[in-house]
Amino acid sequence: MENKDIFRAAIENTAELKGAYMEGLRAVKKSDRQKVNAADTKLLGGSVDIDTATKAIHPRDNRWDYAISYNSKVVYAEIHPASTSEVRTMQAKLQWLRQWLKSSAPLLDSIPKHPTPYVWIASGKVAIAPSSRQARILATSGIKLTSHLELK
Repeated sequence: MENKDIFRAAIENTAELKGAYMEGLRAVKKSDRQKVNAADTKLLGGSVDIDTATKAIHPRDNRWDYAISYNSKVVYAEIHPASTSEVRTMQAKLQWLRQWLKSSAPLLDSIPKHPTPYVWIASGKVAIAPSSRQARILATSGIKLTSHLELK
């Protein structure tokens, strides 16, 4: 089975994501797509909008936005305002994602992760200083903060 097919099968065999798989970056909302760039589009294995797909089942939870397959690895991207007051929200979103992957999407969770698997893409200006306490909290949590995701 091709790597693209493994990602697609993982999505289609996850009840909460059934029918949500999209080719390339098509699952990423048009307004967010400019924040994600793939160095080689042939290596894109597809994407899924986790937030939209799981909203009805988890309406009050801090849901994560996207899973993107690139070069046979999955990166989880969250596009969200990047201010110090949002760090706790992002920690809650990551905690939700990790728990949800284990309990509801084990096939997706079993696919190798990108070297920086959890990426917070600032929806606007980044208002978190790199040397701040909040930046250290993010680093400890495993969340990479960036203004643009470059898939290489």
